[in-house]
Amino acid sequence: MIRVSKKGFFFSVILCVLHISLFGQFDLESMEVKMVKGKVVDPKEKVLSGVAMKKGSRTNLGTTDAKGAFTFTLNVQKGSNKRPKITFSKSGYEPIIWEYDYSTFKTIVMYPIGYHDEVEEPVVAEEVPSPVETVHQKRPEKMAPKPTTLLSEVDADLSKKSEALSFTEIDQKELEELKSYISYLESKLKESGVAFDTEALGQENSYSKEVAQKIETLKEQVSIKEKELEESEGKRKVLLWIVLAIILILIPSILAIVFFINGKKTKKLNVELADKVEEVQQANEEIATQRDDILEKSSKLETAYTNIRASVQYAKRIQESILIRPEEINKHFADAFIYFQPKDIVSGDSYWFSEVDNKLILAAIDCTGHGVPGALMTMLSNSLLNEIVNKNKVLEPHLILKELHQQVRVHLHQEEEDSAQDGMDIALVVIDPTAKTLAFAGANNPFYYIDQDECKQVRGTKSGIGGDVDIIEYSQEIWQLDHLSTFYLFSDGFQDQFGESGKKYMKKNFRDYLFTISAKPMSEQKALLDTEFENWKGTNEQTDDVLVIGVKLG
Repeated sequence: MIRVSKKGFFFSVILCVLHISLFGQFDLESMEVKMVKGKVVDPKEKVLSGVAMKKGSRTNLGTTDAKGAFTFTLNVQKGSNKRPKITFSKSGYEPIIWEYDYSTFKTIVMYPIGYHDEVEEPVVAEEVPSPVETVHQKRPEKMAPKPTTLLSEVDADLSKKSEALSFTEIDQKELEELKSYISYLESKLKESGVAFDTEALGQENSYSKEVAQKIETLKEQVSIKEKELEESEGKRKVLLWIVLAIILILIPSILAIVFFINGKKTKKLNVELADKVEEVQQANEEIATQRDDILEKSSKLETAYTNIRASVQYAKRIQESILIRPEEINKHFADAFIYFQPKDIVSGDSYWFSEVDNKLILAAIDCTGHGVPGALMTMLSNSLLNEIVNKNKVLEPHLILKELHQQVRVHLHQEEEDSAQDGMDIALVVIDPTAKTLAFAGANNPFYYIDQDECKQVRGTKSGIGGDVDIIEYSQEIWQLDHLSTFYLFSDGFQDQFGESGKKYMKKNFRDYLFTISAKPMSEQKALLDTEFENWKGTNEQTDDVLVIGVKLG
């Protein structure tokens, strides 16, 4: 940034000096910008568009628009009496020179060429032809009568030229044209017999003498203007040589300084760049090391995941092997279904069935957690139920649950402090075809059955299996099979599933839906439950393991 700023500064100095040398002298006075507005019309107040405006002989200020309006800015020196002069010109109209008078709005009147010929009487004297005027006159407010003699016309023309020359900026070419025009006037007067000499003419020829004096005065003005232009051109050439000399001196110095500064900065930047390169190389080495470490860990994780998944898949096969097949259950009932939908590969929900002493025992079990921990608890529950029912012949639901609770506490050492308080919820029925009864006991799990025009609920005992309570007495209810047609055992996975609305399915909706489909065959009920669950879940993740068992009695 420093290098660029210094170079910009030096080149700005050079450009300023060149601008002064090529476009004028030093202007040390403060300037102010003035906005000039107005319009241009003809004598009949018709607006004139396309009127060119120029300050001096170089600065174009633009042209009037379709409404004859003009707007431009002028740089005016503060505290100076000098007022810029603006030339208005348009083809077919006599040019007007207006001296800026600090007015806020100005109307300029331009007269068509020969306008006075239309309003004045014809001229008797010979008309004096005039070359293209390069020095523009300031037109008076009213047109003077056209001269009636050649001498008076020359006199009027000389007055206009002298007046224009006194306040108009003029260049060498225009001066030469003016000198040619003066010579033309003199030769024209001589050809017309108007010979005069300023010293020889007497009082009787005072008008001719006055015209001759005006010609001499105009010649002197032209000579003075020539000298001013020569002096201005000489000063400009001297200033240009001075500027060129300064440039020839400054440029090598500036380049030397720039090269010196660049050399120092380049050296410093090279050192910094080398440091940065070393840092980047070191960072790349660290990244490469981290990448290799990540790849190694990723490989290990992939291997571990593969092994774990293989183990879990094997655990699934073991868990499925201990669950009785649904077709075995169907052999003992008129119709039945088991809707089993684990959240993970292995499940924390399970079901258990056995036939002992001509009695049918069926249970829906919801163990603590899901996945591998829940699956381990299902293995424990299955083993303990086999021991309690099949081996020890405990066949009353409330006593089965009481014994299961005590065995879980023993196997998980829950009598000790800081032990795991895992356990399970269970709904268990014992059906006695001989006595034609159905007995139910539940540990934190209800029992639904269809009774005529509604689905009724039996809540069971509000205590689960396992935990810190030593002994729990579970209640049971008994029905005659004549009063039961269909019943359902289940875990809480279906009713706790979140839907697209962000709300759970809820117990009441679950019970109402079971009643809606209860009259259909069990295989159809299972399919409807699956459709209902998937539609409710939508794109959400499954919340928990799902288990629903439906049984139709004979």
